[in-house]
Amino acid sequence: MKNSSIFRINNHGKSTGFFLKVPFKSRLLPALITTNHAINQDDIQNNKIISLYLNNDKMTVKLDNIRKRYTNE
Repeated sequence: MKNSSIFRINNHGKSTGFFLKVPFKSRLLPALITTNHAINQDDIQNNKIISLYLNNDKMTVKLDNIRKRYTNE
């Protein structure tokens, strides 16, 4: 992550989110935080591939139930 941890996401329209590191079993792991209308349970269950834009860089992320921790409407 370059200068910012805030990203744009194009999935169900345009949204934003951010990255942070969260403690998990004595390690810090990167976490993607956004709203349920940006990424929802159906996206995760269907292993959807989404595009994130951080600064001017595009990255793709495959969603899955293995790494998902929480979603709430």
